[in-house]
Amino acid sequence: MPILQSAFGAYPLRRIPHDPTHTLRAWDAADEYLLAHLDETRVEIESPLILNDTFGALGISLHRFDPLLVSDSIVSQLALQANLGEGPTMAQPRMLDSLSPLPKASLVIIKQPKSAAYFDYQLQAINHYLPAGTPIIVAGMVKYLSRSFFSLMERHLDRVHTSLARKKARLIFGTVKGDSPKPELIHRLDLPEYSLTLCNTPNVFASGKIDIGSRFFLQHFPSLNKNTSQLIDLGCGNGILGLYALQQNPGLQVTFVDESWHAIHAARCSTAASLDNMAGSSQVDFRVNYCLQGFASSSVDTVLCNPPFHQQQSTGIQIARQMFADSARVLRGSGALYVIGNRHLNYHLELKKYFRRVQLLASDRKFVMLVASA
Repeated sequence: MPILQSAFGAYPLRRIPHDPTHTLRAWDAADEYLLAHLDETRVEIESPLILNDTFGALGISLHRFDPLLVSDSIVSQLALQANLGEGPTMAQPRMLDSLSPLPKASLVIIKQPKSAAYFDYQLQAINHYLPAGTPIIVAGMVKYLSRSFFSLMERHLDRVHTSLARKKARLIFGTVKGDSPKPELIHRLDLPEYSLTLCNTPNVFASGKIDIGSRFFLQHFPSLNKNTSQLIDLGCGNGILGLYALQQNPGLQVTFVDESWHAIHAARCSTAASLDNMAGSSQVDFRVNYCLQGFASSSVDTVLCNPPFHQQQSTGIQIARQMFADSARVLRGSGALYVIGNRHLNYHLELKKYFRRVQLLASDRKFVMLVASA
């Protein structure tokens, strides 16, 4: 197993989902640069607040300083817990989800997120909850630190300055301005063509619009088996696929599943806003979950899935592969998994590892829509 080495110790770390054929590590040069900086400068780091620690590299390395980790991803929290068990015995760091109020801290450490909108939201939340003058360090890879990220830091922070680049990583420093209003979490989007009202949060994919993959899915939405009573919208985002299924099939039991607290909050809000427009009784459930971990085998009739092909800035199909494997397990014998994906990802090859039948339902130059069944 790869080992992260720094002045704070050597810790074996792996990514989740774990793929022994993949060469990506559970940390990057920005993590290494940040840890080296903290050691070299002797910055006060007692009880730091750490945001967006993807696999626990920072939380585990700094565990002796009693960090508090804030994440929007349950996969990140599970990765940290799993990596804790791989190294020396240590107490589990404190963790908060992304919707919780932020406590005061001696230092705020932010690992740059993929989404500029979410970064904007986090900086506003920091300015709302933390006092002026609190030091902040942002760590990121140079190729992802676009001008928009620097503009956000200059807007929301005081005394912003940057380090020299090291191994294509950079640190940006600043202090909290403070005394800011609580950031807006929900942005509504009316879709009269689908008779739906969606709620988006800053860390929902394609926030503020329908992503083109979901739009293609809706344009070719399948007629569900008449015996379908239980459906899962896996990787639900703002819930658009599950809500449309509910609209077309009143009385359907729908479970919205996503690894993001922001996404599940958005799906809840979308459901509340849209159900008034739907006839018939319905039952809905919401779960922040790692794919379908913990769901009973052979327990649902249909799974709808628009899988992500990235995990923060890294691209790949590891998460999609786990979604396919979990779906094969939880579907009943007559059940079906409906998947939308970019043509170049070749999802049909992965699906054939878990399902006997994989059929093409629709395609264009960019997308394919597939149905997989036993």
